[in-house]
Amino acid sequence: MKAIILAAGNGIRMRPLTDVLPKPLLNVGKLTLLDHLVLKLPVEIDELVIVVRHLGHKIKNYCGPEFHGRKVTYVDQPKDLHGTFAALKICEKLLKKGERFFVLYADDLMSPKSIKECLKHKYAIVASEVSNPTSFGVLELNTDGTLAAILEKPEKSPTNLVLTNILLLDTKILKFNPPINTNGEQYLTHAVCDLAKEEKINVVKTDKWLPVGYPEDLKIAKQFLK
Repeated sequence: MKAIILAAGNGIRMRPLTDVLPKPLLNVGKLTLLDHLVLKLPVEIDELVIVVRHLGHKIKNYCGPEFHGRKVTYVDQPKDLHGTFAALKICEKLLKKGERFFVLYADDLMSPKSIKECLKHKYAIVASEVSNPTSFGVLELNTDGTLAAILEKPEKSPTNLVLTNILLLDTKILKFNPPINTNGEQYLTHAVCDLAKEEKINVVKTDKWLPVGYPEDLKIAKQFLK
């Protein structure tokens, strides 16, 4: 099973650290963010597809053709394609029709149990309750607890349950064509909302998730991992 890891971002909020290193290779303790992510993946995931752009050669050199016992394929995201859906779309040629796969972000720390729990479902996303939901994709649920919609950074949040950027999908997600946002990006969350209108997407809740966005988050991450 493949895990597609989105690692192409410029890491603007992490500057100046990301002027010389891509964000996934920043250290938390003795290991990089990318190490921490891959080491927590369940054994069912035996292949990695890493989407790179900013300083992507450094990620390729660091991980090599095999990373922590998993085969690695690299996909370069063109400079004229922006957003998480665009990053996923360029991986289409590596996927068989109907194939299930995980989509993960290279700068999140998470509970391995929640990823494993996703495997019980055809489609699943991992959610967490946070104190500042308007900074994330806020989830609306159906009465049966499945996903109804994702509100991207709303001004007012109807709930504090947010998407943690862990998604179990299949190639059906690639048939959608989400709109281009005002910033020029195509968001994967928009396509997931379209998929939720046709399929049940289960929501797996976790109490262990830390997005690492700013330099000060690296210190918080050390405590998180302890």
